[in-house]
Amino acid sequence: MAELACLHLTEAEVAKYSRELSAILNYINQLQSIVGDSEKPVEAMNQAVAVLAEDAVRPSLPQEEALASAPADDGEFFLVPRVLGR
Repeated sequence: MAELACLHLTEAEVAKYSRELSAILNYINQLQSIVGDSEKPVEAMNQAVAVLAEDAVRPSLPQEEALASAPADDGEFFLVPRVLGR
C-alpha cells in the first residue's frame, strides 16, 4: 500500500503500520461477524426530520443600521483587514 500511495517508509515503519493495519482489519472482521449479513445497518439513530421555514422575501436591515456597529466602514461597505498580500 505504501508503494501505491508513494509513501517513503522505513522498514520499521512498514512493520509497525502492517501490525496496526492488521489489527484494524481484524477488528472490522469481528464487527462483521457480530452484525452478519442479515442485519440491516443502522442508517440513523434519530429519525427526526429537519423542519425548515419556507423561503420568504422580507425587508433586510437598512445599510446605515448594519454599518453602525461595524468597527470600520467607508459609508457603503464594511472595511476589513487585507487577507491576501495584494
